[in-house]
Amino acid sequence: MIGADEEPGHLKGYGPISATAAREVAFAPGTIWRRLITHPKTGLLVKTDPTTYKPTAETQRHVTARDMTCTFPSCQMPAHRCDLDHIQPFNHENPQAGGVTEPDNLMPLCRRHHLLKHRTEWQVQRNPDTGEVTWTAPTGHTYTNPPQPLAHIT
Repeated sequence: MIGADEEPGHLKGYGPISATAAREVAFAPGTIWRRLITHPKTGLLVKTDPTTYKPTAETQRHVTARDMTCTFPSCQMPAHRCDLDHIQPFNHENPQAGGVTEPDNLMPLCRRHHLLKHRTEWQVQRNPDTGEVTWTAPTGHTYTNPPQPLAHIT
């Protein structure tokens, strides 16, 4: 049960805070909750909640390393300088309904191509099995961006 004890909390960027202060922050208007799933015996983090809009640092690192550049065909903007975009749009009214914030539903897009996707009728799909990203222009023409293979370390 939330708030059932007097154990101190931890405020990111600040440090330990009293249980009373933690409750005040937790229930303040505009507070965003993130579910963290922990191992019942060790307390170690097992998984983060994919139904929040902003990706975790781990998810950002995964997508950036996987794609390396903007996923729009022929764009070479490094992924670390791109926005992470939801392929299936995130549902802000009902996050459980789809558009999860997981690597398979995210791709790096430079600001130019991110705006192009959201301000025009370009469509995009990612094949989770092959990693290919297929863009469909408003004219109906399709463009496929194959994944970039990572170097094998032996």
